[in-house]
Amino acid sequence: MSATYNHDYATCVDTYATLCIYHDDLNPDAITKALGLEPSSSHRRGDVRNPKRPIPHRTGAWLLSTEGAVTSRDVRFHIDWLLERLQSKQTALSRLKTDGYQLVISCYWLSARGHGGPMIDPEAMRSIGELGLQLSFDVYFHGDYIVS
Repeated sequence: MSATYNHDYATCVDTYATLCIYHDDLNPDAITKALGLEPSSSHRRGDVRNPKRPIPHRTGAWLLSTEGAVTSRDVRFHIDWLLERLQSKQTALSRLKTDGYQLVISCYWLSARGHGGPMIDPEAMRSIGELGLQLSFDVYFHGDYIVS
């Protein structure tokens, strides 16, 4: 994918990317079998989130995350890690999308300061589109950054 990564991305404190597959009737085992990948976590709609506060999940989810699996502050590396695992899964992903599943790569980005945020390479954007995936970012600010 990306030819050059900046693993010490100076404007980033922390980042990771997660393939999120959502559906009210999601069966985690069926998604695992369809993709041939083990999730980082998964649950069915109605499963209890936390036994101490028994709030049920509103929808089913199957999640494959780079958190803890990839060490880099360059979100491009995290996205490419996911895309490498998904390139041969286009038919399965297309079937899931046709069946009403929501497919998203969600990126967490903790900014060290207010300028120089995450970038996505054209090759990754093309692959994300070809796989029928959405891309979202949760961006947070760390340290002395003040919005004026």
